[in-house]
Amino acid sequence: MAEEASPEDLKRLVGLLREFRDWEQRDLARAAGLDPSSLSRYESGRIVPPRKALERLAAAVGVPMPLVDACLLPALKAVRLAMVLPERKYDVDDDTERLESALTGAARTAVVVFLATLESSRQPWERSASPSEADRSDAPELWRRLEPRNSDERRFLVETCREFQSWALAEYLCHESAAAGSDRASVALELAELAVHVAEHVPGEEAWRSRLKGYCLAFLASVRRSGNDLAGAASAFAEARRLWEAGASAEPNLLSEGRVPELGGV
Repeated sequence: MAEEASPEDLKRLVGLLREFRDWEQRDLARAAGLDPSSLSRYESGRIVPPRKALERLAAAVGVPMPLVDACLLPALKAVRLAMVLPERKYDVDDDTERLESALTGAARTAVVVFLATLESSRQPWERSASPSEADRSDAPELWRRLEPRNSDERRFLVETCREFQSWALAEYLCHESAAAGSDRASVALELAELAVHVAEHVPGEEAWRSRLKGYCLAFLASVRRSGNDLAGAASAFAEARRLWEAGASAEPNLLSEGRVPELGGV
């Protein structure tokens, strides 16, 4: 979760998840493999549900946790704040930041609903073909669609929309990060981190995924080193080399070690 959720919101979340299926508490408890008495305590607010319990509850009703974190909890927070504010005098300094956070989450909910509408009107999309050079032609357009979103929204879209789980997008982000350089250090870091995140969600053989993540981590390490985060850079370089070498058998050979000479040694 981006921030610690309110116990009140977590309590309401449990009830909301149950209502999605129109289940009794015992039905949801059984589906999630939890004790019914624990579920009752979560929903009444006597006990704050731990993260793992929430993950099991969400899985039981078929709601992805990224959707819970990015949409449901912010929307519950927005509703709670809207109900509380009219009861007291509005204090701009005290409330604006919390309202902005809640409304950002609510707006993200609208984005997800819009995307779901698009998906329902399109043919099922699957990435069944092997990685190829032709995939690179899609990367600029994928980034054009992600770029206007904030960092959290980009990561959420990568996690939930399969078309963004593209090796070519990960590679493109690495090269954009390198192009940003030290002149735009924060942008370079954000792009490199997003590249790694994309690589973690790319489908395919384990060797290929290892090779790709190693490639992206090398760019992240370079950015960290430029920002004088030497410990972080050394850690990322070591992991990059390990993953790159572990994926040496991957085919096709699309990634160029020459783009990141640090893979050969720091």
